[in-house]
Amino acid sequence: MTNPTLQAFITDFYAKSDAHNKAGWVDCFTPDASLDLAGNKAKGSEGIGKICDGVWADLTRRQHTIKGVYVNPENADDVVVLGTIDQDRKDGVLIRGVEWGGRLQLKDGKIADYRVWIISAPKAG
Repeated sequence: MTNPTLQAFITDFYAKSDAHNKAGWVDCFTPDASLDLAGNKAKGSEGIGKICDGVWADLTRRQHTIKGVYVNPENADDVVVLGTIDQDRKDGVLIRGVEWGGRLQLKDGKIADYRVWIISAPKAG
């Protein structure tokens, strides 16, 4: 992907995640993609959809803020994204500014492998 195309893809990917657009979010992945979301692992569209359902089970809102996107200069399909996330839980607890990092490995314009790590502990706000 070119840089403008990659930027648009990443913006769209996290916007779908934050809007709880499960079908749109899952469509950003290849059908056989692997996902490791801070230890919650899945493979394939169905498994990735279940991870999406699980993430939203206790939330009313979430908002990713992208702080940086880094492309491997030797492989443009290997991308690291750094950011923060705010989450509003159904029990009224507000979680703010959790730092995370994600590595996306792309194939044919979609995510073939996505791994996310939590960098800082959640902070109730």
